[in-house]
Amino acid sequence: LALRNLELAESVHVRRRTLARRYQDNLAGAKGLRLPLASPFALSHYTVRVDAAVRDRVKEGLYRRGVYTISLWAFNAHLKPEEFPNAHRLCSEVICLPLSSWMTEAQVDEVCEKLMGASS
Repeated sequence: LALRNLELAESVHVRRRTLARRYQDNLAGAKGLRLPLASPFALSHYTVRVDAAVRDRVKEGLYRRGVYTISLWAFNAHLKPEEFPNAHRLCSEVICLPLSSWMTEAQVDEVCEKLMGASS
């Protein structure tokens, strides 16, 4: 399994970058969304930011539409938000959209449509 994963690593990386570019293109100019800068690297999720006041509502709307999102960066409960205002703000704005090498372009398009519907 490890050897097979190693053999597929480059194609998986290329596929994730392709899908990340698709997210970037689809969501460019979408009102209320802040997108990451284009990157030569693609991780396990495509991260967008929304206003903290609506983030949970947007995540719930996506979930109701069949899109599971996560927030990888929860603000540490042991820290005081007023001491780390930027970190606290960013943690409360992040939504991580699915980005998997098995996804199709049509699935990314669908997630984008649902995100724009949930955030409006």
